[in-house]
Amino acid sequence: MDEHQAALFIGIAAIAIVAVLIMTSTADTDSVLEQFYSSSRSAYGQFFSPSGTGNPQSSSIPKIEEVKLECGSVVSKSVFLSSDIICKDTSKVGVSFETDGITIDCRGHKISGLNKNSYGIYLKNRKHIVIKNCDIENFQYGVYLLGSGNIELENVKAMDNDIGFVLWNSDSNALRSIEASQNRRGIYLQASSKTILAESAINKNKQYGIFSLYSDPLEIINSKLCGNPSYDIYISPKGTDIQGGLDSKNTCDLTHNWKDQVTEGCANKC
Repeated sequence: MDEHQAALFIGIAAIAIVAVLIMTSTADTDSVLEQFYSSSRSAYGQFFSPSGTGNPQSSSIPKIEEVKLECGSVVSKSVFLSSDIICKDTSKVGVSFETDGITIDCRGHKISGLNKNSYGIYLKNRKHIVIKNCDIENFQYGVYLLGSGNIELENVKAMDNDIGFVLWNSDSNALRSIEASQNRRGIYLQASSKTILAESAINKNKQYGIFSLYSDPLEIINSKLCGNPSYDIYISPKGTDIQGGLDSKNTCDLTHNWKDQVTEGCANKC
């Protein structure tokens, strides 16, 4: 290949690369989200699995057993729920964990409390846990993370709790396709940085949709936060890295110290 042919080849290759970049820039929402999760893994040094299929640190899906759990169960291996969990004893936690790197898939079953006492799901000092397809209702705290990281919540619904989801001193966690409604507060974060909330619905809670305190950075992507009378999104104090992610397209009305990229508040109104 002479110099002219080589130059022509390089030019054609460059045009092809530009075309790919243009197509990527017009990708659909799922592609944009995948790009975001990929970049987040690199930037945060973590592994967030967008599909929620198994141990976030493992290259293979762990073996999962179908079980019937009672209220107060302490989970030490990956499980599918075979039935609802009803907590009539208000002193007991619905489900807690004693092992890292496992998955609980509720398969749409409920974890129900009584008179808004105790915790639906409780994680203390845990990491690399996947929780999915659970409906949690009527606890003081639906899901509570304390000192826990690399936790992945997918398709988890918290309804009629005092607070739907609590992240306290818990960094690098991913919440995708979650719902929080009819709680006093939908999501509460304190001293919990590098949280990702994507494709979720935080609507019609009695006070706040999201209340975030000293939890910078926080990313909210393609989520709807509406009908929360105090604030849909409340951030305190104003952070240096509090904004929507790539192509955020969030929907909300009442915000404090939040913006979708360059847009104050959300890109879309309720």
